[in-house]
Amino acid sequence: MVYRPPTGTVAVYSSHSPSLVSVTAKPRSVSLASMLSKYVRELYMERFNSYWCGQVADLTPTAGYYEDGVRFLRDIE
Repeated sequence: MVYRPPTGTVAVYSSHSPSLVSVTAKPRSVSLASMLSKYVRELYMERFNSYWCGQVADLTPTAGYYEDGVRFLRDIE
């Protein structure tokens, strides 16, 4: 469960841990980290698909998300 106090910090509560974790970050740095990680993921997915499409004829590349991943695993078997 996530609670957003009026100060702008994010407090995360977990049923596994009774302690409170407070996270604060500048929105610009969080946005940049998010964009960079998405870009790196796309680069790795491109390499992943390039490899597997070279191994299996007529294979449709995967986006890497759960439902498409299930289809992809079925196709490479």
